[in-house]
Amino acid sequence: MYAEREIVVHISAHFIEPLDEAGDAISWHNREFGSERTDTVDWTTMLDRACMEEDEWGKNSLKQALKLIKDLSNQYGLDVAMTSMQEAIVRKRTEGLPENAAVVAARIVHYGLHTPGEPGSDMSRYDELLPATGGASYGSK
Repeated sequence: MYAEREIVVHISAHFIEPLDEAGDAISWHNREFGSERTDTVDWTTMLDRACMEEDEWGKNSLKQALKLIKDLSNQYGLDVAMTSMQEAIVRKRTEGLPENAAVVAARIVHYGLHTPGEPGSDMSRYDELLPATGGASYGSK
């Protein structure tokens, strides 16, 4: 059963394809053999289901968190999605969590989470041109 309906499955020597009503493949899976279990669970389909339901108080905070995990996982993978949410929460960046978690996820993928920032531009010429009025100069040594 698929969404409370029967479906046709195309089974070949090397792959398995569940088909929709038009005969088009819904997904494509390599066929596996052996004495061990070869089935897998697609957790993203479970997230879709959980996102459609509200809790007993009518709140959707779980729905928003699950959607965020699903969206980040689709773009960066589950490990990065979970790490980015954890880092955003640990750093108390929960206001605007989707944006903060997305920035952390991009940083993890492109630079690494613990890579130090670049020093930036040398601002000493501006310090000479515009003397500080109380406080230290930005680029002074």
